[in-house]
Amino acid sequence: MKQEALELWSIVICSAGFTGLAHYFCKRYLACAKRAAVLFDIAVFFNYLIGNLICQRGFYLAGAALTQLVFAGAVVLLFQAEWEKKILAAAVYLFLTRLTRKAVGSVCSILALIFLRLIGQEPLIVPGSGAELGIIFLEFAAATAAVCLLAQPLRSVFELKIKSWYRSLSFPLIVLIVLEDILEWGATRGILFRGEENRSLYQNQLFSLGTDAALAFLCICSGIFFVFGMERIYREQKKKEQYQGQVGAYQMLEEQYVRMERLRHDMKNHVISLQRLLQSREWEKMERYLQKMTETGALDETEENTGNQVVDALLYQKRQRAEEAGISWKCQMQLGKQLEVEDFDFCVMLGNILDNAIEACEKSEGERWIEVQSGIVKDFFLMEVKNSTDAKEIPGVLKVVLEERGIGLYNVKETVKKYNGAVNMEILDRTFAISVLLPALRRI
Repeated sequence: MKQEALELWSIVICSAGFTGLAHYFCKRYLACAKRAAVLFDIAVFFNYLIGNLICQRGFYLAGAALTQLVFAGAVVLLFQAEWEKKILAAAVYLFLTRLTRKAVGSVCSILALIFLRLIGQEPLIVPGSGAELGIIFLEFAAATAAVCLLAQPLRSVFELKIKSWYRSLSFPLIVLIVLEDILEWGATRGILFRGEENRSLYQNQLFSLGTDAALAFLCICSGIFFVFGMERIYREQKKKEQYQGQVGAYQMLEEQYVRMERLRHDMKNHVISLQRLLQSREWEKMERYLQKMTETGALDETEENTGNQVVDALLYQKRQRAEEAGISWKCQMQLGKQLEVEDFDFCVMLGNILDNAIEACEKSEGERWIEVQSGIVKDFFLMEVKNSTDAKEIPGVLKVVLEERGIGLYNVKETVKKYNGAVNMEILDRTFAISVLLPALRRI
């Protein structure tokens, strides 16, 4: 009776521990209301408890299937995100915890059997014994360590992906989990990996547990390499697509600048033509002529005069887009003639910053505005871009904003890093501000 009570308490404590671990994991990548989080904890706790009790009664497949399906259902129903993303979160958590427990549990069982053999006792791990409880504790500790170590690297896996990507990543992990359950079910039925026929039961136990541990470690490594390999491929593809788009935009800016320069160079001829239309009182033709000049950039009133013609063209384009969206625009930018950053890299960086600012303003329900300021401070170029935002100054908001802006700000950071600069972002009083500091003079 005492042994059964101890075994029951170990199941309760284990269920509570894995409930807390599941809460920690899912909350890192998925949004959830407070009440839903409480319901999730209750559902997962009783799910683990009942599932373990069913497994203890000899119905392993039923208990394992119930535990996993109820856990996945709780994640899908109580957390806020695309259901594909929620399925992936559940699959990653179950994969990490179950495979880690299997690997560590098998290794610990081998060590326990060897130890019992050495001290002259029967090499058998009795349910509810100190050896089994110690193994359960080590399994939980290992699963917790695996989740905590991979928590930060996994963040990028759950950010800014399409639904089909989440689905394609979930399927292999689910297959590995099912295979592990089948192997574990076979072990509970006495189906073991066996060595040669002349080996003893003790030797066959060690061989079987060693094979289980090796397979579990192999599955863990395969799953981790697959997940992070797919993530790296996805990132590189997106960066390549955006880079190609930025090359096209840069070329378009150069062409636009050339057209504007040609038109301004021909301003004398335009003035003569307008004078003739004025003298002949051909008002409609004159209006159309002026409109055409405005559209091609000859008469557009602009504040952009940075000292860099390509950057002027970029600012002109972004200002037009902002004004079309009803966004107030203010720009005071000066570029040093010896700015170390190449024009292309600078336009990629500035274009991404302004695109993010315009998108944030378009989502804002209040006043919409963008301010751009820059200048040379000693041997450094300092630029600050501010824009209105609906986000409040509360913990976690900046992180969410950065996740939403994703690859764009990632490219900004990469460009700044390339030139040994620094970038800082903050939200204060419903204002998002990004500051960039770059070397202004070329090194000699």
